Amino acid sequence: MLSSKKQLDTPSTLHIEGFGISLGTSKGKIIVKKEGNKLFSTPKTLCDRIIIASKGVNISSDLIYLCANNGIGIDFIECAKERLSMPYASLYGTKFAYAKSFLKQLEVLNSPKKFEFAKAFVTGKVKNQTAYLKRLNKYRKTLTPFISQCEDLYIKMDKNAKNENELMGFEGMISVAYWSAIQEVVKEKTDFPGRITQKASDPLNAALNYGYAILYGRIKYHAIRASLALHISFLHSLNENKPTLVFDLIEEFRVFVVDKTVISLINRGKKLNLNKQNRLDKESRRLIAKSVIERINSPVKTKNASVKIDTAISKQAYKLSRAIKENGNYQPFIGEY
Repeated sequence: MLSSKKQLDTPSTLHIEGFGISLGTSKGKIIVKKEGNKLFSTPKTLCDRIIIASKGVNISSDLIYLCANNGIGIDFIECAKERLSMPYASLYGTKFAYAKSFLKQLEVLNSPKKFEFAKAFVTGKVKNQTAYLKRLNKYRKTLTPFISQCEDLYIKMDKNAKNENELMGFEGMISVAYWSAIQEVVKEKTDFPGRITQKASDPLNAALNYGYAILYGRIKYHAIRASLALHISFLHSLNENKPTLVFDLIEEFRVFVVDKTVISLINRGKKLNLNKQNRLDKESRRLIAKSVIERINSPVKTKNASVKIDTAISKQAYKLSRAIKENGNYQPFIGEY
């Protein structure tokens, strides 16, 4: 089935799921049909992202042309069993060129700035993890040991880590403490074996993976708009087959956007189920997509104003781009919980 616009989509995102759905365009509108029957339409000005979340969806070349010329990204997401759910393809217009950024990012790889940027990404992730645990601890009072462990390890990391491998080592230890705390939080609601990215066979891990896939596509979209070269990263190892800079940027938003959303659903008693293939069933995928998209489009407080989280993601991408070009400092995003 198609995830209905009323139920699932914000004004800026269309989430499409269902065999036999077709997408086209007419008079500046995006038209969604099934078996020739029009389901709904939306003006191009009210959409800046389309998520295709199943096989058997047809897209016209006219729609691709419209999207490419209006800054509308198209992400294809697979709910995978054997691996982390990720967008397996994305379509963007060629006007997002990044030749200058490519050269600048290459320069950073051979300078002290590489480690500075890497440390900023890890710092953002760790501080968001710790802040979220402190928020949860207001109601449970059982997470203090985990919080202390995260804080102690961060102090050691800040003082002792000298390269990216050492940063990742500390980040791994902090994540173990963080996910152990999450086990404590959800233990009465669901069977959570700890964080599993590959071959996850429990609903919470599957939901996290699916939520990260949606966030990943949004991070990628804003990185492209900020003219960043996606395959040149500073924390994660370069891989010519993967846009590893997206892996860097997503770190500071995982907790604030996805973890908080999914764990809130669990704590509110929302049921997330797996099908016979050990994947999230259709209703669970819709719920996660709806909730994560709403979260991305919800407001967050900043120093000067309240903006959408999506805008905050965009600002971070531009901050990184500017820091690279001007040899400046990069401050990670840390949310208010």
